[in-house]
Parts: sequence; C-alpha cells; structure tokens
Amino acid sequence: MNRKRVLRVVGRFAAVLGVTVVVTGVWAKVKTDHQRDARYDVPVEHLVIDDAAEAKAHGEHLVKSLAKCTDCHGDDLGGKVMVSDGKVGTLAGPNITPGGLGKTLTTDDWNRAITHAVGHDGHGLAMMPAKDYSALGKKDVADIIAYARAVPAVTRDTPPTTLGPMLRMLMATGQLDLYHAATLDHSRPLGDSPRPDVNPIYGEYLARAGGCFGCHGPTLAGGAIPGMPPGTPKATDLRPSGPLAKWSEADFEQALRHGYRPDGTMLQEPMPWRATAQMTDTEMKALYVFLKQPTNRAELSQR
Repeated sequence: MNRKRVLRVVGRFAAVLGVTVVVTGVWAKVKTDHQRDARYDVPVEHLVIDDAAEAKAHGEHLVKSLAKCTDCHGDDLGGKVMVSDGKVGTLAGPNITPGGLGKTLTTDDWNRAITHAVGHDGHGLAMMPAKDYSALGKKDVADIIAYARAVPAVTRDTPPTTLGPMLRMLMATGQLDLYHAATLDHSRPLGDSPRPDVNPIYGEYLARAGGCFGCHGPTLAGGAIPGMPPGTPKATDLRPSGPLAKWSEADFEQALRHGYRPDGTMLQEPMPWRATAQMTDTEMKALYVFLKQPTNRAELSQR
C-alpha cells in the first residue's frame, strides 16, 4: 500500500473515530443530565429530634465513625472539595452547618437528604451514600440531625458539583452510581435502631449503614470498588472463607483501630480505618461476630 493510500485510510479512520467520540459524548451528556436534573417527591416520616446532650454526643459519634460524613463535608461539616479537575469535574460536599445549608433545612429535609439522597429542592444529591444510610434506624438518623444542627456555624463556601467528561462516561456506562436517588426504593420506611450489643444482628446493621457492602460488594466478596479510578486497591474478601478466616478478634481490632493487618502491612485507602478507629468496643466486637458468621452472603444481598 503506497503512502498516499495509507494516509487516506488513516484519515478516514480518524474521521470515523472523531464522529464516534462526539456521538458517545453527546449520549453520555444527555443520559447524565437526566440523572442530575431529575426531581423526586419523597414524603418521609417526621422524626422527633432529641436535643439532649447525650443524643447529640451519640450523633457526633455516628457522624465520625459510622456514617463518615466528615470525609465529604470536612471535619467541621463546613464543606470540602474532594476533586476539582477539568476532565473529571468538581466533586464537593457542601457546608451543612448552621452557617451554610443547615440553617434552612427542616427535620424532614435532613431525613430526606440522609436516607434518600434527595435535596430540599427535590433534586438528587450527588455522592450522598443513601444506599448505605437508608439502613440506619430512626433514632440514629434523629441523633445525627441533632448533632449536625448543634455544630458551630461555618461560613465557608464550596463550589457546586459539576460533571466532567470522565465522570459522565463512568455514570453513563453504569460504572459510577453518583446519584443514589435514581435507584433507591423511596417507599421503604426507616426501621428501628437496634440496641447496641455484641451479636451478628447489630454487626450486620453496622456493616450496612457503615458502607461495608458498598465497597466490598453485596456478598462481601471484595474486588474492584465501583467508581474508583484504575490502580485503586481492590476491596478485601470479607466472607468467612476469605482472609478473615485466619484473623483473631485482636487482629481485626488492630486493623480497624490502627490500620495494620496481622502481617504488619498497612491498610490502603480507601479503607476508612481512621473513622472505624473511633468505633466503640461493642461496635467493633459486633461487626467481627457478624463477619465471622457462616451466613450465606447471597441471601444477605437479597434483604
């Protein structure tokens, strides 16, 4: 094949590729704009908020150790920018203190945002992990709200979330669930918060509300974490037949409190051990008991 013919073939291929890229980009934009702009009418059960110091302290514990709200909203809940990149987009947790959004939110607004990922204006909330938080019991949600309302007002502003081409493609191809409101069962009512105790029922509650299933999968088998960039360490297999089979309770506590495996190696991000380090002894033991149960995880995933 002579040089001119090669150049013609390459040129045609480049043109077809360019058209494909444009069409794919338009398709991804239309699909993701629909997710971003969708509105939801979600009535919620009105929660009674206990403003006692004990309830607020419990809410603070849940915010920092179980729900891990500070990861996205900052240690002071005054907002935090996680990603700001032209190709990816901007991902930022808003200021939810009384100096920001918190000053206008009603109890129902808080409940809807936490457990349904729906904002006060009816739009879905980006990055709000309501698939996990919908497992929370009513008292725990109420105590989280009590604490969030009581934190000092912060006046810091954060930019709105924007969708760059990489985010859009991940969302459009089902690799990233950025708006949980689009796939949640909004008719499901909140249950009661279980009594803290060292048993597998309370351990499963912590695992679901705390996001273990979100990263380690519906059967806790581990593997690639949905939506994480290439090169991110895979989630560990948490089934009783996996690596945890050889872990003692002391090994488990060392990992979740200090970030070290029994062999001395450090847990890698995104494992949130700095948050789990703040769990109570009862919570830690209950989670361990649950994970060591020879329960069929396929059955668990259907609950």
